[in-house]
Amino acid sequence: VNSTDDFPDLQVNGICATAFGTCTLRAAIQEVNALGGASGPHNIHFNIAGAGPHTIQIFSPLPRLERAVVIDGTTEFGATCPTAALTANIMIVIDGTPIGSNVARGLDLWRNAAAPSGSTIKGVAIGGFGYGVTLDGDGHSVKCSLIGLNADGSSALGNQTAGIYVWQGSGITIGGSTYADRNVISSNTRDGGISLRDGDAASILGNYIGTSSAGTLDRGNANGILVGELSNNVVIGGTGAAERNVISGNSAGITINGDNTTVVNNLIGANALGTHVLNPLMDKAGAAIGDAVGGLFGGSAAASGANAPRGAATAALLRDRGHRIIGIDIEGADVTADLSQPAGRAGAVSGVLERCGGVLDGLVLCAGLGSFAKPAIKLATVNYFVAVALLDGLRGALARGSSPSAVVVSSVA
Repeated sequence: VNSTDDFPDLQVNGICATAFGTCTLRAAIQEVNALGGASGPHNIHFNIAGAGPHTIQIFSPLPRLERAVVIDGTTEFGATCPTAALTANIMIVIDGTPIGSNVARGLDLWRNAAAPSGSTIKGVAIGGFGYGVTLDGDGHSVKCSLIGLNADGSSALGNQTAGIYVWQGSGITIGGSTYADRNVISSNTRDGGISLRDGDAASILGNYIGTSSAGTLDRGNANGILVGELSNNVVIGGTGAAERNVISGNSAGITINGDNTTVVNNLIGANALGTHVLNPLMDKAGAAIGDAVGGLFGGSAAASGANAPRGAATAALLRDRGHRIIGIDIEGADVTADLSQPAGRAGAVSGVLERCGGVLDGLVLCAGLGSFAKPAIKLATVNYFVAVALLDGLRGALARGSSPSAVVVSSVA
């Protein structure tokens, strides 16, 4: 692609050329769709003259990609993917604002018999569409891209319905296990940043969802991640340092309706360094579990904040799924303790160990004193130190459990 125009291919003949002799993104997609699938994936590269970033305005929906393809914006001069310390330098912006539709699809990837492997989107900014990226089929990946932000990684170029929408498919990867794979998915409305309608075994790793590209500014989505009831065995986050998602500034961080979802090692509500809350008015539902089963716990689980609304709702849900819950709260629970005090935290650990026999399969820590707490130091002692103390104190019991898991919800809402 060597032009920011949106003209179609003059003739589908193996040569990407419009009537003006240029190769546009639209023309390149038309040529790729005419190729056989057996030799794929094919490649769409960029070489647009002049100083970037280059904005390609789209005036009517682009053709659906019907062959396996790698759309690689990092081939444009000056483009780089992020590192642990640096943001991506995006040089290609695909802007669907001129279409003015909340149903228009930006890059629409499809896998069929003619496309034997999944497609990849890399190194581009996509916004202004209804759906920024639509994934239909198995094995697709999106990485090193800005979905809903402009090339500067801060100004909004939101998609009206969803940033990334998984219609149907398995084994889809959004982000990845290295810092260079990180996407920033922000400023998208309605369904939000990532919406999985039917995305079995999808992996969402190492992304910034609802922030600026530096992870320091609130650029929230309506939802951070929405896991639909047809999407099972989804993995959100991982144990590697580069696999942690930062999910902050969104109206809801993670909403889970599918079964066997694993949520591991994510920062929800904080900036990328984890040093402060990004927007105390948002992320009121850090992780909401709907009609989902499995994936988190089995056997005995301890839940702090068991009488608070979130803790009580979570405990009730787990009991309905057949788990034995040991509730912890300042009063009216299986284990009563003043968790704002060191002695209370130690007593809570002892009480749980006594009741679980030293073997624990799950731990849900719902700490959430609001800004009304007096003295204000309780915000830290309860919302942070309780989680640390109970995780440390019950780690041995968890290690002896069957596929143990822990979930920490810390909120001032």
